[in-house]
Amino acid sequence: MLKRQQKRTLINILKFVLPTTLVFALVSVGVTVYTVQQIVTPPKTKTSATIEDYKLLGIMITQTEESWGLKNLGGTAKGWLLRAGTGAPAIILSHGYGQNKSDLLSLAVSLNRAGYHVLLYDLRAHGENGALFSSLGEYETDDLLAAIEHLKSLKDIDGNPLIDQQRIGLYGVSVGGFASMIAASKEPMVKALVVDAIYPDTQKGLHLWTKQATGVNNSLLYYMVDKGMSLLYVSEYPSKSALKAARMLTDTKQLYILGKDAGELLTMTGEIYSQASGPKETVEVPHSRIKVLYKNDQDVYDAVVVDFFRRPDVLLPLPVQPSTLNAPPTAAGK
Repeated sequence: MLKRQQKRTLINILKFVLPTTLVFALVSVGVTVYTVQQIVTPPKTKTSATIEDYKLLGIMITQTEESWGLKNLGGTAKGWLLRAGTGAPAIILSHGYGQNKSDLLSLAVSLNRAGYHVLLYDLRAHGENGALFSSLGEYETDDLLAAIEHLKSLKDIDGNPLIDQQRIGLYGVSVGGFASMIAASKEPMVKALVVDAIYPDTQKGLHLWTKQATGVNNSLLYYMVDKGMSLLYVSEYPSKSALKAARMLTDTKQLYILGKDAGELLTMTGEIYSQASGPKETVEVPHSRIKVLYKNDQDVYDAVVVDFFRRPDVLLPLPVQPSTLNAPPTAAGK
């Protein structure tokens, strides 16, 4: 039995400890929710360029607005399709975290002029995409697979498949690169893949952006944001792994871009490359596309990507019929 003085002491301790613990718990929950919300709702960025800008420069582009349904959480994705001739390969470009599809427009135009159909779209919670939050690759992978299926469904005016359904290429940076890596491992028609500044799994990605958002590298904070991510936004988090996907790409030609200014993502990209299977290579460039690139840096970067895809052993376009170059596509069954 506790003596009267011991009881008083215990009560006084509890009076101090319980409110302090409650305050700590409330603050921890608040910080967790705020941090995760900041990461999964990146600020909207302005359109950096439009297709009309290129047309004003005298560059001929045949472009259509495309839309397709999404599986996880429903909704509709939208994108720009820069069209080439019937039967040309298609390349899908997936932008990085905190960016939008217009930030890859210079690359899209260069690829289109080289003979490819090129699809640009906004990732979840980016640009004109109406999703409320980014899942850092968990749902974005399925969105990209849906985009591939949409391209396969397109027909020219004669009812022929618009794209070469046996040869599809993917390019992506950070979140877009992560989704591209996993989609390539699931879709056998993806024959070529270029990634820049990717991370091994969604958990590592969340921790990286947590550190960038808070300036704190702390295991307790990481544990809290992991729980917040799974409880508030993505119930199956973390389930996606680019590292596992890279080990499955036995037949896909792969290019890993090592941007010298990519920081931790540079190291992560190199580590994924070292464990990847299949035909793979790296190239160093001064600047990654995790940041918006401008004229000279754009030209250097874009040439690396175009030259890779245009190699005969990668995804070189086959000759197409001139009469189909400007034929508007339609969806199958329309």
